[in-house]
Amino acid sequence: MGALRARCLEVSTCRSAARAGRESGGTSVDSASHLRILIVDDSVLYRKIIASALNDLPDAEVVGVAANGRLALLQIELLHPDLVTLDLEMPEMDGLQVLERLSNMPNPPGAIMLSALTSHGAETTVQALHLGAFEFVLKPIGGDVAANVEKLKSSLLARVEAFRVS
Repeated sequence: MGALRARCLEVSTCRSAARAGRESGGTSVDSASHLRILIVDDSVLYRKIIASALNDLPDAEVVGVAANGRLALLQIELLHPDLVTLDLEMPEMDGLQVLERLSNMPNPPGAIMLSALTSHGAETTVQALHLGAFEFVLKPIGGDVAANVEKLKSSLLARVEAFRVS
């Protein structure tokens, strides 16, 4: 547990550095500005659910979608989004690999990771945060579909708003 706590402290430092970078000319998004978002998920259903949730946000626009990390990097170069919602597990290039590539870009977009991983994926979550993800959202699984959609929307919208003001 000590190693995990130490890595969490590293993540906190990385997140603070990323925030400072955005404030000094990076991808900072003023709370009054228009937020451009790219959705990256291999599931068509989740892309639709996420787009529906984000369309409920004022001054936010889904500027594109990608079904894998390789396509996401192309879309990021073309569309210059402020924020990317990024699935963790995808074919061709997963979310962690995308985060690694983003960390080498000047002024990368912010990233909110989404995954169906449970607490067993805690190490992967820490790794994603260490690589620069702003936040992590757990995709609800099992149970009532409508309730799960609402849980995902609520969780995602709260994190997007937190990103907007960070």
